[in-house]
Amino acid sequence: KFVAKKRGKEELGPTMKRSSLNQKEENEELKVVSLNCWGLKFVAKKRGKEELGPTMKRSSLNQKEENEELKVVSLNCWGLKFVAKKREIRMKAITQHLIQFYSQYDIVALQEIWVELDYLNMKELISIYFPHSRFFHSAALGGGLAIFSKHLIVESNFHPYSLNNSPLHILEGDWIVGKGAASVVINHPVLNRIEIFNTHFCAGFGEMSDFMQSHRIAQAWEISKLIKIAAERGHHVIAMGDFNSTPESAATDVLNRYAQLKDCWAEINGSFLPFEAVESDEIAIKELGITCNSPANTWSHGKRFDERSTRWRGKRLDYVFYRNANQTESSKPLHCTSVQVCFTELVPGHTFSFSDHYGVSATFSINCKDFDKKNKNNPIVPLTSNFCLEMAEYLK
Repeated sequence: KFVAKKRGKEELGPTMKRSSLNQKEENEELKVVSLNCWGLKFVAKKRGKEELGPTMKRSSLNQKEENEELKVVSLNCWGLKFVAKKREIRMKAITQHLIQFYSQYDIVALQEIWVELDYLNMKELISIYFPHSRFFHSAALGGGLAIFSKHLIVESNFHPYSLNNSPLHILEGDWIVGKGAASVVINHPVLNRIEIFNTHFCAGFGEMSDFMQSHRIAQAWEISKLIKIAAERGHHVIAMGDFNSTPESAATDVLNRYAQLKDCWAEINGSFLPFEAVESDEIAIKELGITCNSPANTWSHGKRFDERSTRWRGKRLDYVFYRNANQTESSKPLHCTSVQVCFTELVPGHTFSFSDHYGVSATFSINCKDFDKKNKNNPIVPLTSNFCLEMAEYLK
């Protein structure tokens, strides 16, 4: 800022048009309308939507209601100011991607949006496609979390984690930024209330050390309590983000057992790693769900990887989890039908990746007929006393 020339949004180019809403703001006009709709049931004539006629087409949102699908995506954007390379170019490219492929997503969860101006620029450009959004403030630099939605957001919350690395570990930055669990409640036309969680666990510095492991376990425990409360309120739950934990880690085990979350990738593809080393980056991404430390990611070049990342060509640290509301006879369940790693290509016109992480997208069907007979790759694991004792040892 103040140094970089022609940095402002006037340089966004002809393909990134301002929304009609912003044009109205420039005109400084506010237009309102009032109408008595005569909508008394059983009395008002021709009240139903079947009388709208062929010239009044249903919107794309209503078409999605008929399809009974919900599509979500999560991406760690690597947006730390002064540290993340090519940040402004990458943020614009992520924005353009969401505009170009808006029909593929209903909910967008982003992590590491550390510069609020990046969020505001993104919101301005995609508000016509995702009119509802939230940015979550926390500690010195914010939680870095943002959620965009095509559906109305009726409630939002942010819960800062109690344990978040040490304040003495300044260069690692977790304690300074104040990470936590962000959530919004959306009003879905078929499922009513769905609670969307977005989070970013403390980073994997010395991933298997007891210190860092215990903090991620504590964070998993805290967000699990929030998820259980949401389900008890009758909300379906989708939890996305960068959990900085591998599928077999203790923190992920807490999410599976205590929060009763289902891992979309494990449900569709299984979570077992092959004994042999993986030779292809493409296989690692498509079959193992690798999202971080992939040699195919340009921002991984020059990094020194541990034995796990070398053997399986990266790690799966980013997830889409879900849990159905405490079931009633009238509730419609969610069922994950597909999941894939996304944002794997290079930024158009450049030779670098969108971020140092890949994203994860998932599609859910609503009221699936074979819900009770679905894929058994990822069964809910019961909470046992031995598991609780094991977690207590970590937290000591």
